[in-house]
Amino acid sequence: MKFSGVASPLCVKLFKRRWYVLCEIEKDRKRIFSLDRVKNLCVTNDIFHYPRGFVPEDYFKDAFGIVTGTGDKVENIVIRTYAELPGYLRSLPIHHSQREISTNAEYTDFSLRLKPSFDFIQELLLHRDQLEVLSPETLRNEVSVIISKMKNHYELK
Repeated sequence: MKFSGVASPLCVKLFKRRWYVLCEIEKDRKRIFSLDRVKNLCVTNDIFHYPRGFVPEDYFKDAFGIVTGTGDKVENIVIRTYAELPGYLRSLPIHHSQREISTNAEYTDFSLRLKPSFDFIQELLLHRDQLEVLSPETLRNEVSVIISKMKNHYELK
């Protein structure tokens, strides 16, 4: 998506081996740009006043990655993990809100509190058959629909 206008930088963020810059493009309107995709920049003489009270950590606290302005509400999410995934998520949590809520010999359940955005759903699918969404039901259904569509691509013809 092409953008031409004034973008005042607020912070940079590393996500999935790519650097992004969060900018204010209008009063109280923000946009994130991937730095490796920026083709042209001009420095202006305009004075930019950093927004009073803006804290990047707070801005991204309910996001999995860089997607924040989706309108999604913060959800309490419970996932069930199998095989090697519980140990992996203990050492490298998906999100800072992640908490282990129960474990046994077969699986471990974790809770998270965040906005279930597109990039978060991609992360869930990355873990294949070692992860199951237990709640909320809307997220469980959304993941189920994606998996069904994927399965259709592999049906023998």
